[in-house]
Amino acid sequence: PLTLHPRGATSVELAGHGWPYAFSANRSVLAFGRWPQSPSLRLVDARGLRVLRDVPLPANAGVEMKAVAWLGRQVVVLIERKSSELALVRVGSDEGRVLASTTIGRWSADVAATKRRVVLLLTPRGRIGTARLVVVSADRVRTVRLTGIRAGSITARRGKPYTAVVPGLAVAPSEPTAWVVGARRSAEVDLETLAVRYRGEPRQPSERQKEPVVGSARHAEWLSPGRLVVTGWDAGRRTGCSIVSEPY
Repeated sequence: PLTLHPRGATSVELAGHGWPYAFSANRSVLAFGRWPQSPSLRLVDARGLRVLRDVPLPANAGVEMKAVAWLGRQVVVLIERKSSELALVRVGSDEGRVLASTTIGRWSADVAATKRRVVLLLTPRGRIGTARLVVVSADRVRTVRLTGIRAGSITARRGKPYTAVVPGLAVAPSEPTAWVVGARRSAEVDLETLAVRYRGEPRQPSERQKEPVVGSARHAEWLSPGRLVVTGWDAGRRTGCSIVSEPY
């Protein structure tokens, strides 16, 4: 690091793999995705810069790979099929094969990952309805309906503007807690029990016709114990960046 002279291998062939990608927990292995043709994962030794193996994925050409994350020695891949259905695929990095595949349904998804869990915030497509949280651990997939959180979008039609209600997802890296943050209401979810606590008041989408975009969106990130950073917009206007304390 003092001379910046390269030592050992300086590159590795990815053969069309590149995004999405994720490091293993100890940052020794990189998983690279390839799509839409012949979807697969390429596992690379990040220290020695050598290909460990390629793993074909159970998906036809034309799919979109949305996210890759590690759970221990497993790689979790979120895939969107041509039918717009989402599917979770588990790959064993040691076995070099697909261990399981779970169909989720037609949703839009926000993804956050820690060393022990992958968390998906699912929002309806083509409508505004109830958000759901999917919690993926090494041995199971669980789902909880967030009955107090509205989410989704409706395209502009018949003189009505585009409407979107997009909550933000934040997950603590070392605690079993997730937060789903909306414009006026938020939910705190215990990722071990799936118990949900709501704060704030429900907010219905505005019916104003003059705005080109109606609704709200939030993006949330865990900052430090007891604090989140939140950004977003209301009716197309930026809300700025705020650091908020729990409860939000």
